[in-house]
Amino acid sequence: MNEPVRRVALVTHQVPATSAEALAEVVPLLRERGVGILLPPGESAKHPDLLSEGAADCCEKDREDLAEADLCLVLGGDGTMLRALRLTRDLEVPVAGVNLGRVGFFAAVPRSRVGVDVPRLLQGEYVGHPLMGISCRLDGALLRAVNDIVVGRGREVGIRRISYSVNGVPLFDVRCDALVVATPAGSTAYNLAAGGPVLSIGLEGFVMSYVAPHHLGTRPLVASAGDVVRVRNESEHGAVDVVADGEHVGSLDPLATLELHTSPAMATLALLPETDFYTQFRDRFI
Repeated sequence: MNEPVRRVALVTHQVPATSAEALAEVVPLLRERGVGILLPPGESAKHPDLLSEGAADCCEKDREDLAEADLCLVLGGDGTMLRALRLTRDLEVPVAGVNLGRVGFFAAVPRSRVGVDVPRLLQGEYVGHPLMGISCRLDGALLRAVNDIVVGRGREVGIRRISYSVNGVPLFDVRCDALVVATPAGSTAYNLAAGGPVLSIGLEGFVMSYVAPHHLGTRPLVASAGDVVRVRNESEHGAVDVVADGEHVGSLDPLATLELHTSPAMATLALLPETDFYTQFRDRFI
């Protein structure tokens, strides 16, 4: 059992209408309990009637200042959850979601149970699950991802040739659409759609899966947390896109290499005590 929540960082769906009804139910629950509301930039503009930036209990904060929150409460789907996990990277703020999307794999609370389960979260009735991340450097800039890093063709026409090695041992060199390097939390996203294995969020490792490989012998590979994975664009002419957690972050030049490492406890997922990874997986995918 955690201490009761005194301040909540509130993150809502990018389309205001999607979260407006749930927000109208959540805000009174927060205010009845005297819980302060911290908002990432832009949140008050999406919901000016409910989240007045000038209110005594509601203010916008820069990302670093969200560390003042005891809990980050998310109203949206998996995309909104992923945005919140990025916002809280390294801030040690647990992230709990109310599912307003189609799958809602990360979400702790079904939409129908807001009035029951959100008060439980505010009482500190949740379990925090540290999420391992992936990091690399691209053109000197540090890239970090909670879900996955994808190297592939982007919007360009034609397949790409992408290879990777683990701890200096060359393994696959394949013509494909992309290579997905996913964390355990991210293994249920693009990696799963590409035919890769699902990894429990408690597992210390990451997985490489090709998207549409032109090779019959290609298989996904799970590496341990301490392994170093080098991904190389084997094309001599065209760059490939690099996407971190669904956001385009740059390009990998011809014959250039990315070196990927794991990062422990990059973010924290909060789930109700009776819910765990396998329950979420069963309820969402089986």
